[in-house]
Amino acid sequence: MPINNAINIQMPSSFTTASNSTELTNSLSTTASNPIAANSNRKGLTIWNTLSVDVFVDATDTVSSSNYQFKLGANSYYEMPVPIYTGALWIATASGSGSIEIRELS
Repeated sequence: MPINNAINIQMPSSFTTASNSTELTNSLSTTASNPIAANSNRKGLTIWNTLSVDVFVDATDTVSSSNYQFKLGANSYYEMPVPIYTGALWIATASGSGSIEIRELS
């Protein structure tokens, strides 16, 4: 039996491509930091949590282990969905400190 979903999803007629990838350096801790500044030219963003602890991400500077937009587990990967958010992102670790791999596409 086929699955039928009555929701009408509009797909873009063309996709934007990126020609540059920039590594965003960072030094994270349990205190919120802003390694991803607002960028109106952003066309994509990837985050690879190479730490052994969770990291918490939010669009506000109040990000913490109890207040976050999404949690990225240890050794997990995140790719920003379309439409691309071009505002700043704040990150905090569950414990300790370290850096993670962040790439911004433009």
